[in-house]
Amino acid sequence: MAKTDGAAGARWAASILGIAACAEVSHATLDEDCAKVDLKLSYRNPFSPSDLISIHAQVKSGPSYQAASSNENSITLSIDKATLD
Repeated sequence: MAKTDGAAGARWAASILGIAACAEVSHATLDEDCAKVDLKLSYRNPFSPSDLISIHAQVKSGPSYQAASSNENSITLSIDKATLD
C-alpha cells in the first residue's frame, strides 16, 4: 500500500476549492499547521461584495478518510473528468 502524501492532498483541495469559489488560497504557516490548519481560502461574499469571507480548513487525504458522500461531519468533494480537461 502506498503512503498518502498529505501535502499533495492539501494542494489538490486548494486548487479545487479555489477554482470553485473564485478564492485566493494560501497554505498554512508552521504555527497554523500545528493548529491543524492546512489551507486558507478568502473570497468576496457574492451577495455582499464589500464582505470578505475567510475559511481555515484542515484537509484529510487517503483511503481511510474517503467518504462515499457528505454527511454532518464531513464534506465530500469531487470533480468530473470533463471539468479537469
